[in-house]
Amino acid sequence: MTTAPGRPLRRFFDKLGVQLSLSVAVALLPLGVIALLQTLAVIREAQGRSQAALMGVTLRAASREVRLLSEAQGVAAGLAATVSDILDDPEACSAAMRRVADPNPEFAFIGYIPNDGMIECSTAEGPVDATGSVGYGQFRNSDQPMFYINPRGAVSGVSIVGVTNPVRDDAGTRIGWISISVPQATLAARDPLTNLDLPVERSVTLVTFDGEGRFLTSSVPTDIAQEMLPSDRSLQLLAGAEPLSFTGIAVDGEERVYSVVPIVNGRLYAMGSWPRGLAELDLSSSLSPLLLPVAMWLCGLFVAWFAANRLILRHIGGLRRSMGLFAGGGRIVGDLRTETAPREIREVSDAFVRMTDTILRDEAELEDMIHQKEVLLREVHHRVKNNLQLIASIMNLQMRTARSPEAKRLIRGLQERVMSLATVHKELYQTSGLTTIHAEELLSEIVQQIVRLSTAPGRPIDLQTDFAPLRLLPDQAVPLSLFVTEALTNAMKYAGLGLEATPSLRVSLCRDEEDGPARLEISNSLPAPGADTADLDGGTGLGARLLSAFAVQVGGTYETVKTDDAYRVTLMFRPAAVPDLDPEEE
Repeated sequence: MTTAPGRPLRRFFDKLGVQLSLSVAVALLPLGVIALLQTLAVIREAQGRSQAALMGVTLRAASREVRLLSEAQGVAAGLAATVSDILDDPEACSAAMRRVADPNPEFAFIGYIPNDGMIECSTAEGPVDATGSVGYGQFRNSDQPMFYINPRGAVSGVSIVGVTNPVRDDAGTRIGWISISVPQATLAARDPLTNLDLPVERSVTLVTFDGEGRFLTSSVPTDIAQEMLPSDRSLQLLAGAEPLSFTGIAVDGEERVYSVVPIVNGRLYAMGSWPRGLAELDLSSSLSPLLLPVAMWLCGLFVAWFAANRLILRHIGGLRRSMGLFAGGGRIVGDLRTETAPREIREVSDAFVRMTDTILRDEAELEDMIHQKEVLLREVHHRVKNNLQLIASIMNLQMRTARSPEAKRLIRGLQERVMSLATVHKELYQTSGLTTIHAEELLSEIVQQIVRLSTAPGRPIDLQTDFAPLRLLPDQAVPLSLFVTEALTNAMKYAGLGLEATPSLRVSLCRDEEDGPARLEISNSLPAPGADTADLDGGTGLGARLLSAFAVQVGGTYETVKTDDAYRVTLMFRPAAVPDLDPEEE
């Protein structure tokens, strides 16, 4: 479309895309630049603060475990350096152990365990055999200070965390260990000096482990704590890492936030964990800068909505409804009222109106042409039917004047074939669609017609018909009707030669599957023994040749079966695909 010159600037800004783009750009440009720079800086800072906060909470929550295990390590190291001088006197050695234990009631056991596991120097009453202890099995081959867990201490009888330190002689050979046991219940108890008031502090699940990744203590029962450990990182892997915070999937499938802090580098670590939602809720203050881009987005959304509603939606709505009604079959296009709409929408509306006018004009011309064609076709079929009926009437007059039975039979056969063709054209004349024929109606009329012409008064026949609904194209309907006429003519010739019993004739048309072949079956009773067959001749074989030709034209095959009392003709053919008809045509 060529636009005339004049006011080009206004024409440019009158475009919908320009107006909407400028509206959104003016609203978002200053807010977007400021918010982007500020948010990036604040989020980086918030992430660092969040990790530091989680590590601090972990350290605060683990303060009691850290204090007790660190004290146990220090006491064990001091005793390991001095106990060798009094090992020869078990009573003096045990007294020294009790003096150390008195100011430390949190320690359930302090003792010297020689290499053979027979304890004589300890806070226990009397000697103790530690060789069967779980803890002894963990540290007996160790030459380094370590932690271990014993579900049932050999002396205390409760679950304990043990701290060991090797004892060496003057030659530096390990001769045993100093072992200090701290009950798990004592470690899990909250330190009254530590105030955990925040939700994220009260909900922390704390786990301690050693440098080898061995689980030591937890703030919840051990089986529950094991389910809360990260499924994709082992404690041994975390033991060698620097302080870190991460999010992972726990063994039980829950998504949790973890924070790992070394207490004694290489020896003791604490790990706190929280449900992800709770940890994120506690960190929401560091995410407050995100409110600025959210506000920017809402502002831009409002501006875009306002612009779209004012410039597009209120005009497009009427146009869309008119298009939907027209596409659904409505042919009345109302006033679209797009005078105030942008130029693009006005052009679309004008184009739609022109298109509907063209379509309505073309549809009217097409309907008129189809109507004329239908009238002409009806007239053709009607005249052909009348001419064929006239020919059949002339044959009927000729048959009455014929003298020989052979001539009458020949004329009657021709008359029946002509009448079947007339029936086909009558069906085409009465069919609205003019494209298909209802085979059940056509065959029913042909059967009634041939039976009426072939039976005489006082010679009844037992007629049974069963026709399934089936639509056929004229190319198949015409040879099918001729096939039925020829087969019925032969059947009536034999079925009417009974003695006293009423002759029978059965005609059926069925189709087992929607897309499967159709089956036409014509069966008649045979003359009883002793019946007068003088009127029958040997035949010329014309009927069989006609049946074969008509079957080929239909696109099928036929077979005949003769039994003692009946003769059956079966035609199998596949109906051609017919076009779908409207309900009115149907």
